[in-house]
Amino acid sequence: MITHAGGLAFEDLSVGDRWQSEPRTIEIRDIEQFAQLTGDHDRLHTDEEFASQGPFGKPVAHGMLGMSILAGLSSTAPLVQTAALIEVRNWSFCKPIFPGDTLRAVTEVVDLKSHGRRHGQVHWVRQLLNQRGEKVQEGTLVTLVMRGKPLSTRPVRTDSAHGDLMTRAVPAPVGPASIDSAPVCLDPVESATVELAHEKLTHEKFLLGGNSLPESVSIRSE
Repeated sequence: MITHAGGLAFEDLSVGDRWQSEPRTIEIRDIEQFAQLTGDHDRLHTDEEFASQGPFGKPVAHGMLGMSILAGLSSTAPLVQTAALIEVRNWSFCKPIFPGDTLRAVTEVVDLKSHGRRHGQVHWVRQLLNQRGEKVQEGTLVTLVMRGKPLSTRPVRTDSAHGDLMTRAVPAPVGPASIDSAPVCLDPVESATVELAHEKLTHEKFLLGGNSLPESVSIRSE
């Protein structure tokens, strides 16, 4: 099920989901344009005569060109509501990519983790395969993916009796009397500066003591 018009949301993904992209053939002009874009004019990539005397006997594509091609191919297989790429892990350049090679990206979900109210963290294993089915690149990417619907709880940081930092889930405020953006920072003695959500007192600040908060006050961690 697609819960976003632009692609899959975090809730739509499951560990073990797998996709294969459409093919793309690498041409010599792709290598030349990548060299121009990045400034990497190493002769193994751009000089056919020089490369013919090298370990591969002919020009090879830049490793980062292959990784970039994989990113493009996998961006629609699957189409996902990605918020950010946050990590690349254990990336391997297994075999060279030559002009004329036809590449496909294979993507698999290997882990899913909650990441706040609006996003989830997805761990993808991605492989770049050539026309012979040989793996030319492989690694794990970690991205943040938007949720189809934000969670109704959010974390609040508070101090325990032993002074340790802990996290507890507090229901998000509901109803017209709440201000979703009102911040409250709880100190070790449970006093806080809050914003009272009220039609006549919107954004007026006051000092609140004691161990409880009125129902109309929204709590948010900083």
